[in-house]
Amino acid sequence: VLSNKAAVLLENDQLVKAESVLDKAQGIAQVIGLIDHPLIKNEGILLAKKEEYQRAEKTLTGLLAEVDSTNLPEVAAINAAIANVLTKTDRPRKAIAFLEAALAADQWAGFYRGMADDLAAIGAVHRQLNDYQSAGDYYQRSLKIYALIGSRDKVAEVLDRLEEIGEMKQLDLTVTKHFVERWLKGEADGPCE
Repeated sequence: VLSNKAAVLLENDQLVKAESVLDKAQGIAQVIGLIDHPLIKNEGILLAKKEEYQRAEKTLTGLLAEVDSTNLPEVAAINAAIANVLTKTDRPRKAIAFLEAALAADQWAGFYRGMADDLAAIGAVHRQLNDYQSAGDYYQRSLKIYALIGSRDKVAEVLDRLEEIGEMKQLDLTVTKHFVERWLKGEADGPCE
């Protein structure tokens, strides 16, 4: 429960509160002799958010080697967290491999939101590498999933990124925009409904 609370706090960038909750959870885990992988993952994410990238990478890569490979949500989350550290430390090409591993785990788990997040993150890395065509392709795939699962905020965010790329590299977004506009008007049902 504390690890989940810390995850929510981390997602909302409440680092001081997250660190306090993680310290409390660590103390409990030590007393009962528990190795809690989600707790360790959240510690790695906290280190990354505090820009302690070397410690974060060491924590997360060590955890990835230990976590049960059939625990697909954890595998995906850890790979995505490692990719974030690699991106922040100017190793985007290496980050792509971890994001692809996260995507594969989310696909096997059937976790659509995770797939969309992974695709958007891969798009962002390609954009960082000035590979606008690949970035646009990944963003479009991500956008369609976000639209189908009803994530309006993410639709708007990714559409903005796509339009920026479209203006720079003259990508044709006609079909994608049509799909999104129909969805936003409620004229098209998705397979997730």
